[in-house]
Amino acid sequence: MDKSISLKVGQRIRMRREEIGLDTQTLAKLIGVSQQQMSRYETGITVINIAKFFQITIQLDTPINWFFIGCYPNVASSYALMKDVDSWFFIEQAAVQAEHRRILGRTNKDYQETKSIEFKPGRKKIVDVDRERVLSLFRQGKGATEISREMSIGRTTVYRIISKEKEEFLT
Repeated sequence: MDKSISLKVGQRIRMRREEIGLDTQTLAKLIGVSQQQMSRYETGITVINIAKFFQITIQLDTPINWFFIGCYPNVASSYALMKDVDSWFFIEQAAVQAEHRRILGRTNKDYQETKSIEFKPGRKKIVDVDRERVLSLFRQGKGATEISREMSIGRTTVYRIISKEKEEFLT
């Protein structure tokens, strides 16, 4: 906030505080600051934190815009300020959107790569599995669940290997 704006807002706080009959010490206690800090706010020495300013408006039962009346005497300067604030907002928003697009683009690219090689995380391909070991465990009387746990492969993979072996045996 501009120093002149801090001064005018501080003067408006003092004016409203005196209108409703509060002293500096009481208002300071209500918003959780020292009396000295409250005096700094009112004299414009210290810029008011937005959270404290909101608490002040609640305690003084006054709309926020009332404190800014007269801060911008001519329309051109207030328009310039609004234009600056809008440009800051759009610059920040554009930066956030660019970051989102970058992250989503990377994620989408990774997804497309994984999809193209038909890779499922955490699973072994059938060609990587020791077929002979699966069949020997099956011949020993172990079930598909036991084999899949022992070899850290899916039950479906075990069933496929066993069914392929049966097909080869029958032909």
